[in-house]
Amino acid sequence: MNPKSRQPLLNRGIVLNGKWEILEHIATGGKGEVYRARQLNLDREVAVKIISKEFLAAFDGDEEEIQVEMDRFRREVVAMAQVRDQNVLQVYDQDRAVVRSGSEEVPIDYIVMEYIPGPTLRSTMPPEGLRESEEGLRRWIQRYFLPVLEGVETIHALGIVHRDLKPENVLLDDFTPKITDFGLVGGPRWQHLTRSHHMIGTIQYMAPEQFVEMGETDFRGDIYSLGKILYEAVSGKMDKDTSFPFKSAHLPNPDTPFLKRLDIIVQQATAEDRKQRFPSIEIFRQAIVDLLEETGGREVSKSVQRFREPYTKGLKLRRNRLIMGAMGLAVAVIIGFVILSQREKLPASIGLRQPSISRSVHGLPSQQAEINGPEASPVPIVSGKDGATLHLVPGGTVILPKSFGTQAGKSVQVNSFYMDETEVTNHQYVEFLNKVLPRVRVEKGVVQGDGEIWLLLGEVMEGYEPIVLQDGKFFIKDPALAAHPVVRVTGYGAAAYARFYGRRLPTEVEWLHALKADGWEQGVPPGGGDESIDMNMHTQMHSSSSGPAASVKTPATVALFQPNALGIRGMDGNVSEWGIRTPKTSSGGKKESEYGIMGGLSNGEGQESFFAAAIPRYPWEAFEKVGFRCVRSIKSRGR
Repeated sequence: MNPKSRQPLLNRGIVLNGKWEILEHIATGGKGEVYRARQLNLDREVAVKIISKEFLAAFDGDEEEIQVEMDRFRREVVAMAQVRDQNVLQVYDQDRAVVRSGSEEVPIDYIVMEYIPGPTLRSTMPPEGLRESEEGLRRWIQRYFLPVLEGVETIHALGIVHRDLKPENVLLDDFTPKITDFGLVGGPRWQHLTRSHHMIGTIQYMAPEQFVEMGETDFRGDIYSLGKILYEAVSGKMDKDTSFPFKSAHLPNPDTPFLKRLDIIVQQATAEDRKQRFPSIEIFRQAIVDLLEETGGREVSKSVQRFREPYTKGLKLRRNRLIMGAMGLAVAVIIGFVILSQREKLPASIGLRQPSISRSVHGLPSQQAEINGPEASPVPIVSGKDGATLHLVPGGTVILPKSFGTQAGKSVQVNSFYMDETEVTNHQYVEFLNKVLPRVRVEKGVVQGDGEIWLLLGEVMEGYEPIVLQDGKFFIKDPALAAHPVVRVTGYGAAAYARFYGRRLPTEVEWLHALKADGWEQGVPPGGGDESIDMNMHTQMHSSSSGPAASVKTPATVALFQPNALGIRGMDGNVSEWGIRTPKTSSGGKKESEYGIMGGLSNGEGQESFFAAAIPRYPWEAFEKVGFRCVRSIKSRGR
């Protein structure tokens, strides 16, 4: 039976064991069904996974096979519960319940897990691969692939082998990869469940030994799968002609020093003879880190160097260092309290100088934020209350382009500020709306908050309807659209969101300053050259399976766009964005709206459109290709 044709077993409103309220059916796969649910006592969203009754019915009463599948299902939650890593999906509960289906009562086993509404790692891998943009490939490896390797390293340290690693089994929580689906988990500590004649897994990523004898697949099987993922990210999506089932992968025609060395790494990771593969994830990861550092001319971000010791020293040395570090931290805290307690007793002429803070941003050299007394220099990255990442935009001078009319050529000083890395997503805006429900009223698809129009519901364009209202709450209609920018939001709606989270909308000069901070010259559109993004291709590629036709240009996932030198993404044309204009008076003496829309998609065609002044728009208007991002001012603390 086609999974899409099955009727979900659990209906909306069912509460499992008095704890987990089913909100909606998310997906049905070959074995199970996944639901979005709410934990009643903590009021948080979770994901609930069950084995589908159709899957069990396919065994036609073979109790032994059914028991194997149930054992595998329970093993999945046991394995996940033991892992504590930011790059592995967290599990909360496992239990049994009885639900009614028609006239019968059906017993079910279920797993409750962390709910991640974002896309999978697949959404970051263009079908044609990343090899044409070497810098883009480097960033993909550093931002996504190395964290996945770190998560797998934690899994392996617990004696667990995943055995089904593939892009679809890595969810993205904003930009944090989270490994999921431990349904085929194995390892030396687990009793074999699969008979020798069974072949279970995804063939493109399956190691040769897993095909022959799954029970004998060890950690090197996961290394093979990860090598195939890396190959696919470079060379493009695998099909029947390029998947090389059970074979070593080779990058086609590596023509740069970086690609030639990466090809050697891919070949070793995917060697047919597992004895020829990297002996551990740690050594695999270290080979990639060394490649990035030695060919890039700079250190890789410290966030991917948390395991730098040689593999032969083992986990014991790492644990000892962590223990010593914790003891050192405890001593430092105690000393700090003593100093603070004595501070008022010190003479006024004695100043206490706090240590400098150093962080690394997107692989760039670390920036120093030195703290002296009550005034502090801003750090490069901060987090918003909504989970957004904000990057520092250093102050500077902006020369207004000719689109500013009589002000063209004028120099305007911009103070330093923080800007959201991406546009606000559907997921973030839905969370906001549900947090302020008492302030919200919806009539005929118009969402009003505090008496102002915030958002228009319904189809944004044919087949594309990201946000819906059901039973008095807002939901994302298709989870695949969670990480797309919210559109058809008004200026009022954008400003309300920003205020709620302690931020504001950017001014047109701030937005222009951040756009040009990447070294782009006026008149040259951003995204040109090697870092360009073909919007037609990507909007088609990332359309939801149940969404618009390929010819419809829908907004792309915010994670798709490469960051500029400041770490900010998507200013070069995902959607246009709301901002604040300097109030001006028209020739007729009428004061224009202080709200405006910025970005090339709304400013017409041509190179100059990217650097144009904001187009004035009334704050109650909404547009199908206009979203927003927020900024935060930097306030100096007085002495």
